[in-house]
Amino acid sequence: MEKFNTVCTDSVSSITSSVPSRVLFTVPHDGARPTKFASLISPRKNGITRRDRGTWSITRGVLRFFSADVVVGHESRKYIDYNRACQEAFESSLMAHTYARYHGMISRWADQRRKIYPIEELLVIDMHSFPKDRPERMCDGYDLVLGTAHRKTILYGQPDRAFGEFMRARGYSVFIPDVKPARTDEPDNFSGGYTVRTVAKDWHINTLQIEISEPKFCTPNSALAGTKLSEDIGMCLSEYCGR
Repeated sequence: MEKFNTVCTDSVSSITSSVPSRVLFTVPHDGARPTKFASLISPRKNGITRRDRGTWSITRGVLRFFSADVVVGHESRKYIDYNRACQEAFESSLMAHTYARYHGMISRWADQRRKIYPIEELLVIDMHSFPKDRPERMCDGYDLVLGTAHRKTILYGQPDRAFGEFMRARGYSVFIPDVKPARTDEPDNFSGGYTVRTVAKDWHINTLQIEISEPKFCTPNSALAGTKLSEDIGMCLSEYCGR
C-alpha cells in the first residue's frame, strides 16, 4: 500500500502520497471539532452551518484504492466555512489563521504539482454531501451531483464527463453538469463553490465538486454503500488519472 505523509493541526490536516499525486481532494465541511476559540466567539449567524457528514470517511476510503493527496478542515462549520471567500467564511478574526492555513495548503499543492506534471493532468476534487431534506429539489433521485460552475472549472479535456459516465456504468445515478444551469427557476447551489472556482481561476487547474447523497452513502446505516463508493471513485481515478 502506498505510504502517506501527514501534517496535522487542530484545525487543518494535509495528507500527501510519498509519490506526488496528480489529484488533490479537499474536504471543507466534515469538521466536528469545536474551535479552541469557542469560549471567545459565537457561532456564525450567516450562511449554512450544517456538517457535510461522511465526506472525510469516504475520502479516506478512496486512498485505499488510489494515491491522492488531501487537505481537510477539522473545525466545525458553525464557526468557519472553508469553502467561502474570506469575507464570508467566518465572523471572528480569530478564525483568519485557520482559513489561511487551509487555503495555503491548497495553493502550495497546486504550485508544487504544476512544476512536476503537465497542468492538464492535474485535478482538484472538492467533497460535499447533501441531506434528503435540502430545500433545493434538483438533487432528488441522484446519488452524486457534480459541479463545475457550468463547466467553467473544466479547462482541459472532459474529466467531469469521464467521471460521471464511469460512475453511471457502476450503477450510480449521476448529475453531470452542462454549460447551462441545472435549474433556471431558483439559485443553482450545487454548481460548484468557492474552492473549485478559485483554484481553476488562479491556478488554471481542472476542478470538480462532488455532492454525495448523505442518506445513501454517509450514515452508519449506509456504511457498506459508502465503502463501495470510495472504491469506485478510486477505480475511476486509477483508470483516468494514473497515479
